[in-house]
Amino acid sequence: AAAPPHGATGGGDLVERMTALLKEERAEQQRLVKEERQQEVLQRPVRVTLRKWEGGRAVPLLTTPSKLYQSASDAFSLDLGTFRLYVLSDESDFSTRKMLDRAAPFETAWMVLVSPPPVVLVFARPENDSSPSRPPAPLEAHDEHKVSEGHGSSESSGSRGQQQSEFRQEVMKAAKWRDYITGERIQKSAGEDGQPGHACHILPVAKGPFGTLEQRRDLLKSLGQQPNLYIPANGIPLLMDFHKYFDELELSIDPDSDYVIKVWNVSESAVKVKALHGQHALLKRTTWIACKPLLRWHHQQCVTKHQRE
Repeated sequence: AAAPPHGATGGGDLVERMTALLKEERAEQQRLVKEERQQEVLQRPVRVTLRKWEGGRAVPLLTTPSKLYQSASDAFSLDLGTFRLYVLSDESDFSTRKMLDRAAPFETAWMVLVSPPPVVLVFARPENDSSPSRPPAPLEAHDEHKVSEGHGSSESSGSRGQQQSEFRQEVMKAAKWRDYITGERIQKSAGEDGQPGHACHILPVAKGPFGTLEQRRDLLKSLGQQPNLYIPANGIPLLMDFHKYFDELELSIDPDSDYVIKVWNVSESAVKVKALHGQHALLKRTTWIACKPLLRWHHQQCVTKHQRE
């Protein structure tokens, strides 16, 4: 028998390898197209109405599917991992509830990308707790004064949840998503690099011992700021571990002593917080957030509280 032509040996293997490479390349292109489509879906603006399962005020919100859990966390001051979100396909039928899986945002995005905007219920229980077994409580009667505390130069437009979401974005962007005290990276959304953190109000928005809403606005004006609790100057980005103690006047930053950190009465288990005492805030030069007069006011509140104790 005649020998095969020179170079013909192995030609079939070469064709198979080329075919396999082309298939891999097509598969990779399809994967990239799929990922781009998923990202596009996750970043689509979506309007929802948030409200707690236990009842209370409705919070209209403009967000994206990828940031829905973070938006709910900001709107109700809840830590990620301490609540779940549910959508009712039919608000009058409790059996239509579907949980929005925080670990699979793309798979659940289509539940909120619907018209009319859905009601998303916030079930404030640990994620490993059982599913709610009773229908959600009815909404409170509408109260315009409670719902609206505007954004920017006016507090007459937008819902409080929407304003908090925008406030968080402005404060975090100004600080480049870093904790004001330690400089540690703060997560933009669940699952990303960094530590959980919040954009905290130095002068609180919630009712408390600091007077009525009008009195707090007047205080802002007296400190040379716009009378709006959602301005970035009234914001400070803090890790979740620090936020609680800052709000409780157990952690303060003294801007008149080179932004030294003062830790007051905290539990022995709060090791990370106690270690801050005597250190200096690393982001002190980010001047258009954490306004110096407001930090001074907060520090003085801490001093006053602990003089009384």
